[in-house]
Amino acid sequence: MSTDDLTRLSACNVVDLLARGEISPIDLLDAAEARIAVTDGVLNALPPPCFDRARAHAAIGSPPR
Repeated sequence: MSTDDLTRLSACNVVDLLARGEISPIDLLDAAEARIAVTDGVLNALPPPCFDRARAHAAIGSPPR
């Protein structure tokens, strides 16, 4: 599944894919980062992202703080 496909799914669909092990939290972070890179230059609507910290938390399975 492409990163573009992941950003177009509903939250329920994403949860189902995660539960079945078809995608990982890192896949979701990659999709979000790619989508933000494409859109935020025009929108300028987000604070600076912390993808490195989010990936570190996803790797150990704890929620970011």
